[in-house]
Amino acid sequence: MDLITLLAENEGIGKDEIEKIWTLVEEQQMSMKIIIFNCLLEISPNLSSETYSYLIENKLEQIQDSDFDEPTLNFILKLSQQALKLHLPSQAQKKTKFGLGLFWKLIQNSSKSSTETKDLAMKSLLKVAFLFF
Repeated sequence: MDLITLLAENEGIGKDEIEKIWTLVEEQQMSMKIIIFNCLLEISPNLSSETYSYLIENKLEQIQDSDFDEPTLNFILKLSQQALKLHLPSQAQKKTKFGLGLFWKLIQNSSKSSTETKDLAMKSLLKVAFLFF
């Protein structure tokens, strides 16, 4: 983990590295997926706003509604909360909306997400929204 953090601190984690890390997320069982998410949370404060936006827009926003699970939603919630606390540059804020768009999409009637996922997305949406106040 220290090597990854060192790379992130020195802008050594970019789109290519996010692609490789995300491939691991897609291929792993639940317990390993959580470990990878925790690794991403640890390095996310050191990601450039461009890399952070890439993670949101090209990975998280591309997940099918029916494929969201509790670990993924918890990861998005923690990532969003962390981003708000770190005050990402305004350009990244406008683009990513700190995960609010993902949560909003999942709670819509047209979403193919499960009722359980919709409930968790609503709770997460409220938690992130309250950070704005």
